[in-house]
Amino acid sequence: VAARLLRRAIVGAEAAINRWDQLKSNDESLARLFKGLDRLVVNTAWLMLAVLACQWFGLPQSISAALLVVTRVYLVFSIGLLVIRCTAVAVDTLNGLSQRAAQSRGWTDHYNRLVPLLPTFRTCVEYALWTGVASLMLAQVSTTRNLAVWGPRLIQAIGLFFAGRVVIELGSLEIGRRMLPPQGLTEVDRRRRATMVPL
Repeated sequence: VAARLLRRAIVGAEAAINRWDQLKSNDESLARLFKGLDRLVVNTAWLMLAVLACQWFGLPQSISAALLVVTRVYLVFSIGLLVIRCTAVAVDTLNGLSQRAAQSRGWTDHYNRLVPLLPTFRTCVEYALWTGVASLMLAQVSTTRNLAVWGPRLIQAIGLFFAGRVVIELGSLEIGRRMLPPQGLTEVDRRRRATMVPL
C-alpha cells in the first residue's frame, strides 16, 4: 500500500514538474529521475517484504539482519545515484544565477575568469558525492565501518583542491589588475608587466 501511494505521488510530482518546467531539454533527465525513484520504491518495498517474511516465518535473526543491511546499502546507493544524476542540472542552474548576479553587481570580469572552472566544479561535486555515498555504504556494514571515516577526509581534500583553484584564478585576476592599470604606464612598461603577470 505504501509503495503504491508513493508511486502515485511520484507520477503526480513528475506531471506537476513537467507542467511547470516548459524546457523540453530537461524532459529526458526528469523522466530518468522519476523512473529511478519509482524503481527505488518498488525494490525497497520488496526488500522490506522479504525482511517481514523472515520474521513471520521464524527464520533465524541473522537472515533478517543481513536483509536489513542489504536494504540500507541499496537505499544509500540508489538515493546517492539519484542525487548525483541531479548535479548537472543543479550546477547549470547555479551557473545561471551566478551569471545574473555578476552582471547586476558589475563582477563580470570575476565571473568570466571563473566560468572555465565550471567543468572542474561539476567533477569535484560528483567525486565528493560518490565519496560520500561510498562512505555511507561502508558505514552500513559492521565489518567495514572503520573505513567510512576516510570519506569525510577525502571530501575535504576535494573541497580544498577546488577552493585552491578558485583562489589561484581570483589572485591572478587581482594581480593583473594591480600590475596593469588602465592608465599611467608606457607601452614598454606595459609589455614587461604583462610578461610578469603570469609568473
